[in-house]
Amino acid sequence: KASVNPGVTELCDDTIDNDCDGGTDCDDADCNCSTWYRDADEDGYGNPDNYLEAPSPPTGYVTDNTDCDDTDQTIHPGSTEICDDGEDNDCDGDVDCVYGFLCKICDATSK
Repeated sequence: KASVNPGVTELCDDTIDNDCDGGTDCDDADCNCSTWYRDADEDGYGNPDNYLEAPSPPTGYVTDNTDCDDTDQTIHPGSTEICDDGEDNDCDGDVDCVYGFLCKICDATSK
């Protein structure tokens, strides 16, 4: 093919080694791919376990990988912790607050 030879520019999403350097798409240094994380609940925070590499963001993917529950739009690192609901609303690793038995303290220490 005329479009596949050492003198052409690599196309980054066609699964072909266009420039004959041994790399295709994101395996080719010319493509400058980034890691994108699936944001199923569309809250702006992605699932760290569901990702792909691409030169541009696919629909439904973001650069942030800090969502701890990608099925609930109200649970993410930017959320405020809600006392006594049994959820880690702000993804800080603590379900409710450290002082969850005292909601007044919990509210004061929430993000």
